[in-house]
Amino acid sequence: MADRTPKPPPARDRLTQIVKRDYTIGRNTDDRVFIVPKTGANVALLSGAAKARLAADHLKLLGTTVGRAPLDETWQAVEGMALDVEHTELPLRVAEQKGTVVVDLGDPCGACVVVTADGWKHTDRSPVTFRRSKAQRALPAPAPGTATWADLYALVNIDTAQRDVYRGWLATSMIRSLPHPILDLKGPQGSAKTTAARITSSLIDPCPVETLSPPRDAEGWATTVSARWVPSIDNVSKIDPWWADELCRTATGAGTLRRQLYSDDDVVARVLRGAVILNGVTMSGATRPDLAERMLPLELTRPDAYRSETDIMAAVDRIAAGVLALILDDVVAILAAAGTADVGDLRMTDFARALDHLDAAADTKALDGYRELHEQHSRDTLNADPVALTVQTFMANRTTWEGTGSELLSALNPIRDALVSTGDIAFESYWPSDATRVSSALTRSSALLHRIGIRIERRKSTAGARSLMLTRTPASDDTGGASGASGAEHPLSPLALLKEGREGPSDGSNNTGGNSATSADSASTRGRRRIRARALRACANPSCRALLMAEIEYDGGLCARCARLARRKKKGTAYGM
Repeated sequence: MADRTPKPPPARDRLTQIVKRDYTIGRNTDDRVFIVPKTGANVALLSGAAKARLAADHLKLLGTTVGRAPLDETWQAVEGMALDVEHTELPLRVAEQKGTVVVDLGDPCGACVVVTADGWKHTDRSPVTFRRSKAQRALPAPAPGTATWADLYALVNIDTAQRDVYRGWLATSMIRSLPHPILDLKGPQGSAKTTAARITSSLIDPCPVETLSPPRDAEGWATTVSARWVPSIDNVSKIDPWWADELCRTATGAGTLRRQLYSDDDVVARVLRGAVILNGVTMSGATRPDLAERMLPLELTRPDAYRSETDIMAAVDRIAAGVLALILDDVVAILAAAGTADVGDLRMTDFARALDHLDAAADTKALDGYRELHEQHSRDTLNADPVALTVQTFMANRTTWEGTGSELLSALNPIRDALVSTGDIAFESYWPSDATRVSSALTRSSALLHRIGIRIERRKSTAGARSLMLTRTPASDDTGGASGASGAEHPLSPLALLKEGREGPSDGSNNTGGNSATSADSASTRGRRRIRARALRACANPSCRALLMAEIEYDGGLCARCARLARRKKKGTAYGM
């Protein structure tokens, strides 16, 4: 009987042997299984890409194709073998390992840049396993000496005083472990905000679609952040509360859970972290206190002459490799230098400390610029927060106030009405309607109020009664607080005028604005009131109007005209124009 040729092993067995010989099996933190080639690019191949690669390997090694069923069976075996493997985080574009920064260049060969405190070098294989998405494009190999910062600023028209802060943001975006403030590119129409956002994202994390539209829900935002390290959102006109929460989480790093597809009881965990870019002419919702502390608003200037988009992007391509080398040099400076400035007063402390390190090594003024931007944004946020602005006015001539939430709301309501009448607060702005909501609003505004020297303390008596205590510290004198502590309202303030029209003249006898009958004012006093009311309506600075309404004897922070009014008030003269 003739010998029979032995049957070849099934395709699934041949594929399994290829996996064991040529690949490393891993499991991501979201429990997805991946394989990594033992040679070549150190990039994780998840289910779909892994099966495609195994089919190509089978064809290359054995000269035959393989069907879907053997691939599925092989992958099921791989998932079983991965059960004994420790979870591994798969970073996107940038990673850190034992004090070094690793940047994935994104090319098919798997090249990367390894950055340490001693310098950076280009290597063919990354020491870290990266994850790549279809939204990524390759970065050029860095080329030192082929571009300067002036070349970049000729294309990105950032305000001159803010260029060092922008430079610091580019460098820190390469350091994954740092919190990354949201880059808010602001400016008038025609200031090339979209172009600046495209250039910025292309220097760090190029993508076929450089700018995206705002997300519709939290799941859509999580998908965007999972696909890009530097998501750039274009033409943002409104930041909804849910998106503000997600932006805060993305800036400092957070996780999210969602139900796994085709499963009733399993979930998938994802990490939200990235260096976000936003741009827009007006951006309602960006002044929410918790979000404002995580924003980096940079002003763009309108160019003297416009260039075509083709010319601009061609120029970007010419300098991209050189600018990337400059950014990497700054990363080295941040890792190596040791700044000495105290940055404990800034919310994004780690980011501020990195700017301090850059200043020490590169002789920049990034930290000073960041402080100035942060303070200005805090003032803008205060002016846009109706509760904080009203409490500031209420506490201007007081050192302490204590009462229930209902009593505080009753005291704040007439001040809010006066601020609405002068345009400091929009009529349609949110305003708490009961004690519970005013307490919640104070919680949201507590960070802003703390910065201007107003502290909020919640108390509970032995009988269980709850109360609020507001205390104004001397620090508020530097930001518009009153030097006096009498708690009495000035008889010429718009708030006093408002009360007189509705309830009779105010004597300011208690902290909640008690009223008593007084004699009619003289004609000269009424004339002074009319002059003052015109002055308040004429001023375009909300901070000035709030300070003048509170009768604060303080010149700092006022515009030139309102400062003259304040000085005349000190001298006891009438409020002239």
